[in-house]
Amino acid sequence: MDSTSVGRVTETFSDPVVVLANGPSPTHPNPLNILNSAGTLICCDGSADKVIKNGFTPDVIIGDLDSLTLDPSSFKGKLIHLQKQDNTDLEKALDWCIENQIKKVTLLGATGGREDHELANFFLMRTFSDQIEIEMITDRFTIYYTEKEKTFSTDTGRKISLQPLGFETVISTIGLKYNLDHEQLKPGGHGISNEATEKSFSISVEKGSLLVFIAHPS
Repeated sequence: MDSTSVGRVTETFSDPVVVLANGPSPTHPNPLNILNSAGTLICCDGSADKVIKNGFTPDVIIGDLDSLTLDPSSFKGKLIHLQKQDNTDLEKALDWCIENQIKKVTLLGATGGREDHELANFFLMRTFSDQIEIEMITDRFTIYYTEKEKTFSTDTGRKISLQPLGFETVISTIGLKYNLDHEQLKPGGHGISNEATEKSFSISVEKGSLLVFIAHPS
């Protein structure tokens, strides 16, 4: 089927909703715990092959299906074939989630593979930020996107990195070892390897947009 024939489904989806991109499979306990606890597992194309081999059962497989080796007739969930080639399978999956009124997803498997896809996936967090809440979890970090004021729970001493998505980002922080006060943060090393000094920290984005990387416990 193509994108015009999918439509909106009527059933609800169990939380947490996990979207698995087709990058390298996660190995760290944090993303693996998320995968194990998924209430709804949505796989982008060939990522379904990987998780099925590891004993997981996707609820939805979506994409152009050019890298899927699974026999479609053997799959009992939703198989959504979208042939549109001007967006990635992950974009197709996020669009589908929005169409089906899913409010929040946890994204796994979005880094560690092709660098062009990885960079595009970071920018997708900004592209979709006003339509769906996205939390990206990798083997090293939990990553959030913000363009306003937000407070994050963490542990004292946890490594925090801040990376703007542009050259005009201005932010202030509270609760970090190296706090910023109405400071312009440019892409590069300025925001790398900060540290939480409390059980939570706050960021106020006064201009621009920001990715917040919270390292997993060592």
